[in-house]
Amino acid sequence: MIIYINENWRIATDPSNWIIQKRNGWYKDKKSGEKLPKWDSIRFPSTLPSALNQLFELRVREIESDVPEEIIRQGKKIASEISQACKFLEKFGKEVLAEGLGEGGYGLTSATFGDQK
Repeated sequence: MIIYINENWRIATDPSNWIIQKRNGWYKDKKSGEKLPKWDSIRFPSTLPSALNQLFELRVREIESDVPEEIIRQGKKIASEISQACKFLEKFGKEVLAEGLGEGGYGLTSATFGDQK
């Protein structure tokens, strides 16, 4: 399963962990020649709430400003993006799980965030 937060951040899973991933450029698939995003795995929390909290903290630490008002503005934007992903999960998660997950996870495809040719 993959939960896309925005075009540069997502939360993926493996059998034991949630995986916070950040996009780090693009690569060309050797077989198809398709341009695909390169994702770096940053952290491996054991629960979804922990993954969401750690993602928020990571992104706030990346804010390049010393102005408190700007840090607060950007922090609110980050919180809003994560909140929107949670609302989507709350609204559609059970339906999607019942129907099965596609490659993009929770009804979102990689094309939603520009992961296309």
